[in-house]
Amino acid sequence: MKPLTRWSEPFGAHGGFHAHSAGQTLGRPHLGQHALLFRESVQNSWDARKNQTISFRMDLVRPDVMQRGFLFGSVLTDPPRALRFAPVIRDENLSLLVITDMRTRGLGGPTRSDVSTSGRKDFVGLVRNIGRSQDKQIGGGTYGFGKGILFDSSSVGTVLIYTRTKVGDTVESRFIAAGIGDDYEEGGKPYTGRHWWGRSDPAVGVEPYLDGEADECANSLGINYLNGETGTSIAIIAPRVGDQGFDSADMEKLSEAALEWAWPHMVGSRGRASIDFTFTDLGRLVEIENPRSHPLYRHYAKAYELAAATDDSNTTEKNAFEDDYPDLRARIWSDRPRQALGSLAVARFSPKGVNSDEPKLFKVALMRNPRFVVKYMAVEKDPSDLATASVFIADSEMDAVFAETEPVAHDDWQPVSLGNRQRNVVRIGLNKITKLFAERNVGQVSTRADDLNLKGVATLSSALGDVLSGLDGGSPRIQPVKPSKGGTAKKKPLSHSAVVEAVTLNSTDGVVFALFSVRLRVADAPLPVKFTAIPKAVLDGGGTAEVESAIGWRENGVEEILMSDHIIWEIPGEHHVTVLLRQPDQVRLALEMRNEVVAE
Repeated sequence: MKPLTRWSEPFGAHGGFHAHSAGQTLGRPHLGQHALLFRESVQNSWDARKNQTISFRMDLVRPDVMQRGFLFGSVLTDPPRALRFAPVIRDENLSLLVITDMRTRGLGGPTRSDVSTSGRKDFVGLVRNIGRSQDKQIGGGTYGFGKGILFDSSSVGTVLIYTRTKVGDTVESRFIAAGIGDDYEEGGKPYTGRHWWGRSDPAVGVEPYLDGEADECANSLGINYLNGETGTSIAIIAPRVGDQGFDSADMEKLSEAALEWAWPHMVGSRGRASIDFTFTDLGRLVEIENPRSHPLYRHYAKAYELAAATDDSNTTEKNAFEDDYPDLRARIWSDRPRQALGSLAVARFSPKGVNSDEPKLFKVALMRNPRFVVKYMAVEKDPSDLATASVFIADSEMDAVFAETEPVAHDDWQPVSLGNRQRNVVRIGLNKITKLFAERNVGQVSTRADDLNLKGVATLSSALGDVLSGLDGGSPRIQPVKPSKGGTAKKKPLSHSAVVEAVTLNSTDGVVFALFSVRLRVADAPLPVKFTAIPKAVLDGGGTAEVESAIGWRENGVEEILMSDHIIWEIPGEHHVTVLLRQPDQVRLALEMRNEVVAE
């Protein structure tokens, strides 16, 4: 077989994409590298399923002398200096992390990005393109920006790709290698940092090897786990975490990530798993504990099955827990627009046998149609002595709305990223969930002055977490008392404004609140004016990002607390208010104030 040809992408006269930027598009996910790598891989595999079950495996292998010789002599020929291959070529203990899915479609569609097709474009989505088309349906993964974790997990930024896919009425094998590194110059010419190895092609640089040659490459490298089925194997060259190479501990962490984020697929339906997982470390099988027998995840499995069985036909109220002792379940609805969002179920159990500091206790596993856990959202502890494991499943009709709020890493629902309608639907849904748990603790909050020196704090604490964009019957208003005729009139400001002057922290029963002192200036006209409070997290690297936090307003000297993200003012003058935010864990809050004139 003729050795593969390396082609590196030059910058065009019209510009180009700096390849190293692909690894930065994941932003700052909450997850570690093992979880990111597992999630991005398995979610894309699930999106490529042909039926309701697939096989997914991750194998750490060590090529023998013949396989290493074939890898560097026939496949990764003439590697660019920018990828720093020299130490890896010399490494006799070189390892590959092979990620394989079977009973999937494989990487089908055209092999060139300039070919139009109405069908799937999985090959160019992984191999050629960066990013994701706006009209591409979002499943669990996208082969968009998130694929950068595959290259970032290689010491040389390089992966081998072998796939078998249906083309017309026949199955076609494809093999290609791809690398991503820093942009560089060579021979006086600038290059983007993207590289491919394949069959030389004058139009696109290289094309994949096909059929017999593709099979020969995969077999000679020892990465063919497809057993003649359609599917895909991706081999990460010299896998790493940070500056350290992969070892047995890393394979254990990958298997733990499978349990943590994909246990719904291990539970499956009707007693059958929807994904069969296999992890091996240099030939040794790495065990994955069955979630149905795990001390904690068995309770999540129970809540999952209860949530999946809960709908509007077997519940009597909206946004209210129904007691199915010891468990709870509810249907979550938004009010404006009036529509169903999903099902919530809570498994309550004795915490015996589970560590008291277990981070997944008193959390809600958020998920949608792909049935991977997006995030574990913290909620109030149950007022009983029971621990809780909860599950929320978004309705299938709402899947796209929830999906659009996910960042590249699919590890959160961030409703601030959408337009108002979708943002409010997702935000209100999460707040409804938070409120359901908070309401079970009404009366549990201390009102002692040394805990939180605010009257009505019990009402506030039970309502915090339910951020409303408006209240039924009209928008929330504060109408200050007009000064008496003998009083001194306040100087009228020339324009509407709001200034944050100070912030303090207070707590009650371990719940922390941030209290922002705000000076509002309301001009004579135009009126009324709406002031909106926007909580923001201060980022480590500078700047801020909007976050979800319950908002309460109180005018100084007035006991009443209004729950809303805004207030509307009609009386001119200068007024002092306190904006109360529930302080998230390990987040430094800031508050942005905006104002706009609204019509009556």
